[in-house]
Amino acid sequence: MPKPSVLILGGISTFASPLLSLLVPEGGEALVSFVRIVDKVSVVPATTYVSPDFLLSLKHTDLVEYRQANLTVSSTVTSVFDPPPGKEAFTIVYDLTGERDSSRPEIMHMTQTAQLAAGLGAEAQRRKVDAYVRVSYPYYKMSGSEKGGHKESSSKLVPDEGRGQWRHEASRALANIPDLNLVILRIGAEYGPNSLTGVVLPRIVAGHIYKYLKQDMKLLWSSDLKIHTIHTTDVALAAHLASEWIRTVGGRVKADALAAVEFSPSGVSKEQVEELKGICPVEKTPKAVLFNIVDDGSTTQDVIAKAVSKFWGIKHDYYGAVTALFAKLAFKDLDFREMVEDANEMHIEAWGEMLQKNTPPIDNSPISPYLPEHEFQKNAINLDGSKARKLLNFVPKHPALTLEEVEKIVKGFQAQNLWPN
Repeated sequence: MPKPSVLILGGISTFASPLLSLLVPEGGEALVSFVRIVDKVSVVPATTYVSPDFLLSLKHTDLVEYRQANLTVSSTVTSVFDPPPGKEAFTIVYDLTGERDSSRPEIMHMTQTAQLAAGLGAEAQRRKVDAYVRVSYPYYKMSGSEKGGHKESSSKLVPDEGRGQWRHEASRALANIPDLNLVILRIGAEYGPNSLTGVVLPRIVAGHIYKYLKQDMKLLWSSDLKIHTIHTTDVALAAHLASEWIRTVGGRVKADALAAVEFSPSGVSKEQVEELKGICPVEKTPKAVLFNIVDDGSTTQDVIAKAVSKFWGIKHDYYGAVTALFAKLAFKDLDFREMVEDANEMHIEAWGEMLQKNTPPIDNSPISPYLPEHEFQKNAINLDGSKARKLLNFVPKHPALTLEEVEKIVKGFQAQNLWPN
């Protein structure tokens, strides 16, 4: 089989870099004939944080192209699917797009996640690509007590309001496109070197802050809160395996027969859906292939806290059941909001001091201890990843989050003078 030509849409702040490093390994044989990455930001000069690995990969100008473009414009979408002169048509598309900030207005999640995905999927279907792999997130209300984790087919998962609902509607929109050779990956809490996203990094930052403040790190909720994790390079690996799998099995119909699940309506209103182009009607329940992608660690909040505490040489503890219950009952009240604001203010002030006291001082860092209000909720991530292991032969190269993984993250940012010593 000839090497594919690949299009990566979005993901500069998430998985474009590890995916590119996998497809065009430094010092190794490329897995692709050509790859184009498209995102809204400039990388040279950089208008956002761009990992050193990504910049290194861009030097392979015969194989790699980066294009800055606004993918919400339909004419732009058409143009980015056109290959350069002399290059083969794109056969694999990795869709890493979508808004992730839970504090953004709902209209942004509607347009920047759901409607965007619908437009990209429609163009991919028109081009008859061999594989369209969409990376999605665990933005669902999950039970931490579900033994073994929630399976892909679980009817118990309800999308979080706002961000989660429109992320789910993006999946429904893609699933509703006939003949789109679609695989959706629902990943756990991501972590890894040069990764600024997810719920793991803020905990590592908090550990350093509490070391600086000479305080114990105290966390809400219980030690056994499930936060199943996945390394960013393993997300890239799973995406690659998914694209190869659907090409091997023979496309959408055969893939659906093996691994499709239903995507029920998310709970958004019919009126909202009808405002957007290409979104699946609320009356329909389309099917598509879905894989949960998590590591082998069955990670809990305490697993993360222990690794962080040991690395920074601090102690950690949990607020008692009464305090956690208060937080749960008062979540929509001003008292809880004030508590969140106070915590963020303390963390941001301390982090700013740490950056300025560093030698040399760090004037600008993309790493922030700030957490939106949503992230203080009791958000379990409890997923069963056995289907991906069985059908994709997915074996994570980073089987669990460990002290050594935390060290690599911190040391990597410190080497870039983005994290205080």
